[in-house]
Amino acid sequence: MKSVRLQIAAGLPVESRRALTRKSKAQFDASTVETSPTEVELKRVVPAPEFPKLKRVLLARPIVRSEVHSKLISIYYDTPDHALHRKPKPIRVRRQGRQFIQTVKEGTLAELDFLTRCEWEDPIASKRPDLDAPNTGKRLPDSIHEEDLQPVFTTSLTRTVIEIEPNPSTRIEAAIDEGEIR
Repeated sequence: MKSVRLQIAAGLPVESRRALTRKSKAQFDASTVETSPTEVELKRVVPAPEFPKLKRVLLARPIVRSEVHSKLISIYYDTPDHALHRKPKPIRVRRQGRQFIQTVKEGTLAELDFLTRCEWEDPIASKRPDLDAPNTGKRLPDSIHEEDLQPVFTTSLTRTVIEIEPNPSTRIEAAIDEGEIR
């Protein structure tokens, strides 16, 4: 599996991410905006033979940082009856170096604003979910208990990151992920 994840952080006035996900573009009200960066994530699958060309194109842009390689191992959890999948509120524990990061995402891209969805993270002690984690634990339904959570699948990826800055108010992180889903 090979994919490219483009994250675009632009210093533009926007609503808070949580509020933005609940409004359509037609409902956007400029009077309720705050000035903070917005992160937009686009994921695309690129055929392996196209990777060298993609890297050349990205490296030809004004570069902030390039060729950062990291090994990411992520375990996605759910209950035996797939309660989190039905909500949808996926929970993931990712090993980044020696640290474990727990992530909870809210909603599906289909039901939210096309390019955004809420995401919370906490550093935790192990690869098992921690429902007492301050940011992520409170985002899960009260009916979910740690002992009910089981691994559903694992991803093992090598991520290459190239950050480009086409202009001073826009930074694009192109992350090229190569690996497998088990």
